[in-house]
Amino acid sequence: MISGEDSAVVVRREINELHAFFEQWLSGKVPDSDAVFARVESALAPDFTLVDPFGQEADRATMAALLRGLWNTRPQVHIWIEAYRLLLDAPPLLVARYEEWQEGSAGNTRRISTAVFRTAPTAPNGVQWVRVHETWIV
Repeated sequence: MISGEDSAVVVRREINELHAFFEQWLSGKVPDSDAVFARVESALAPDFTLVDPFGQEADRATMAALLRGLWNTRPQVHIWIEAYRLLLDAPPLLVARYEEWQEGSAGNTRRISTAVFRTAPTAPNGVQWVRVHETWIV
Protein backbone atom coordinates (compact mmCIF):
# COMPACT_ATOMS: atom_id res chain seq x y z
CA MET A 1 0.00 0.00 0.00
CA ILE A 2 1.12 3.54 -0.75
CA SER A 3 -0.45 6.21 1.44
CA GLY A 4 -3.34 3.87 2.16
CA GLU A 5 -4.10 3.30 -1.52
CA ASP A 6 -3.83 0.21 -3.65
CA SER A 7 -0.40 0.07 -5.36
CA ALA A 8 -1.94 -0.74 -8.74
CA VAL A 9 -4.11 2.40 -8.59
CA VAL A 10 -1.20 4.63 -7.54
CA VAL A 11 1.16 3.37 -10.24
CA ARG A 12 -1.50 3.57 -12.93
CA ARG A 13 -2.29 7.15 -11.91
CA GLU A 14 1.40 8.10 -12.05
CA ILE A 15 1.83 6.55 -15.50
CA ASN A 16 -1.26 8.37 -16.82
CA GLU A 17 -0.39 11.70 -15.21
CA LEU A 18 3.23 11.75 -16.39
CA HIS A 19 2.22 10.89 -19.95
CA ALA A 20 -0.49 13.56 -19.84
CA PHE A 21 2.25 15.98 -18.78
CA PHE A 22 4.42 14.83 -21.72
CA GLU A 23 1.54 15.56 -24.10
CA GLN A 24 1.08 19.03 -22.59
CA TRP A 25 4.84 19.68 -22.65
CA LEU A 26 5.44 18.50 -26.21
CA SER A 27 2.45 20.47 -27.49
CA GLY A 28 3.49 23.65 -25.66
CA LYS A 29 0.21 23.81 -23.70
CA VAL A 30 2.13 24.41 -20.47
CA PRO A 31 4.77 27.10 -19.91
CA ASP A 32 8.43 26.30 -20.52
CA SER A 33 9.54 26.99 -16.97
CA ASP A 34 11.58 25.34 -14.25
CA ALA A 35 8.49 25.24 -12.01
CA VAL A 36 6.43 23.34 -14.60
CA PHE A 37 9.26 21.00 -15.60
CA ALA A 38 9.82 20.14 -11.93
CA ARG A 39 7.00 17.58 -12.41
CA VAL A 40 9.38 15.46 -14.49
CA GLU A 41 12.39 15.98 -12.28
CA SER A 42 10.51 14.99 -9.13
CA ALA A 43 9.14 11.85 -10.81
CA LEU A 44 12.47 10.45 -12.04
CA ALA A 45 14.64 8.75 -9.42
CA PRO A 46 18.28 9.89 -9.18
CA ASP A 47 19.31 6.49 -10.62
CA PHE A 48 16.67 6.52 -13.39
CA THR A 49 17.50 4.89 -16.72
CA LEU A 50 15.52 4.42 -19.91
CA VAL A 51 16.09 1.93 -22.70
CA ASP A 52 14.30 3.33 -25.74
CA PRO A 53 12.70 1.23 -28.50
CA PHE A 54 15.94 1.42 -30.50
CA GLY A 55 17.95 -0.13 -27.63
CA GLN A 56 19.70 3.10 -26.60
CA GLU A 57 20.11 3.60 -22.86
CA ALA A 58 19.95 7.03 -21.23
CA ASP A 59 20.32 8.20 -17.64
CA ARG A 60 18.22 10.72 -15.74
CA ALA A 61 20.28 13.79 -16.68
CA THR A 62 20.24 12.87 -20.38
CA MET A 63 16.50 12.23 -20.39
CA ALA A 64 15.71 15.42 -18.49
CA ALA A 65 17.79 17.48 -20.93
CA LEU A 66 16.21 15.76 -23.93
CA LEU A 67 12.68 16.27 -22.64
CA ARG A 68 13.36 19.86 -21.67
CA GLY A 69 14.46 20.56 -25.24
CA LEU A 70 11.30 19.04 -26.73
CA TRP A 71 8.95 21.72 -25.39
CA ASN A 72 6.41 22.78 -28.03
CA THR A 73 7.98 20.60 -30.75
CA ARG A 74 4.84 18.50 -31.39
CA PRO A 75 1.81 20.80 -31.16
CA GLN A 76 -0.65 18.18 -32.44
CA VAL A 77 0.53 15.23 -30.34
CA HIS A 78 -1.93 13.05 -28.45
CA ILE A 79 -0.56 10.45 -25.99
CA TRP A 80 -2.53 7.83 -24.10
CA ILE A 81 -1.99 4.60 -22.17
CA GLU A 82 -3.64 1.24 -22.75
CA ALA A 83 -3.27 -2.35 -21.51
CA TYR A 84 -1.95 -1.34 -18.09
CA ARG A 85 -1.00 -4.14 -15.70
CA LEU A 86 0.86 -4.19 -12.39
CA LEU A 87 3.39 -7.03 -12.64
CA LEU A 88 5.07 -6.80 -9.24
CA ASP A 89 3.81 -5.32 -5.98
CA ALA A 90 6.73 -5.68 -3.56
CA PRO A 91 7.30 -2.27 -1.98
CA PRO A 92 9.50 -0.42 -2.13
CA LEU A 93 9.62 -1.76 -5.72
CA LEU A 94 6.68 -1.93 -8.09
CA VAL A 95 6.77 -3.01 -11.73
CA ALA A 96 4.15 -2.22 -14.35
CA ARG A 97 3.59 -2.92 -18.03
CA TYR A 98 1.61 -0.66 -20.33
CA GLU A 99 1.21 0.35 -23.95
CA GLU A 100 1.95 3.94 -24.87
CA TRP A 101 0.15 5.24 -27.94
CA GLN A 102 1.05 8.49 -29.72
CA GLU A 103 -0.66 10.25 -32.59
CA GLY A 104 0.33 13.48 -34.26
CA SER A 105 1.78 15.23 -37.24
CA ALA A 106 5.07 13.34 -36.73
CA GLY A 107 3.21 10.05 -37.23
CA ASN A 108 1.65 7.42 -35.03
CA THR A 109 3.57 5.08 -32.75
CA ARG A 110 2.84 2.34 -30.25
CA ARG A 111 5.22 0.85 -27.73
CA ILE A 112 5.11 -1.61 -24.87
CA SER A 113 6.85 -0.31 -21.77
CA THR A 114 7.93 -2.07 -18.62
CA ALA A 115 8.57 0.37 -15.79
CA VAL A 116 10.15 -0.13 -12.38
CA PHE A 117 9.03 2.23 -9.64
CA ARG A 118 10.28 2.85 -6.12
CA THR A 119 8.11 4.25 -3.37
CA ALA A 120 9.14 7.82 -2.55
CA PRO A 121 6.85 9.82 -0.27
CA THR A 122 7.89 13.21 -1.71
CA ALA A 123 7.40 12.19 -5.35
CA PRO A 124 4.20 12.78 -7.30
CA ASN A 125 1.78 10.00 -6.37
CA GLY A 126 4.35 8.63 -3.89
CA VAL A 127 6.46 6.75 -6.46
CA GLN A 128 9.50 7.52 -8.60
CA TRP A 129 10.39 6.01 -11.95
CA VAL A 130 13.60 3.95 -11.64
CA ARG A 131 13.83 2.19 -15.00
CA VAL A 132 11.80 2.03 -18.19
CA HIS A 133 12.34 -0.38 -21.07
CA GLU A 134 10.40 0.36 -24.28
CA THR A 135 9.78 -1.88 -27.29
CA TRP A 136 8.02 -0.91 -30.52
CA ILE A 137 4.69 -2.52 -31.35
CA VAL A 138 4.66 -3.00 -35.12
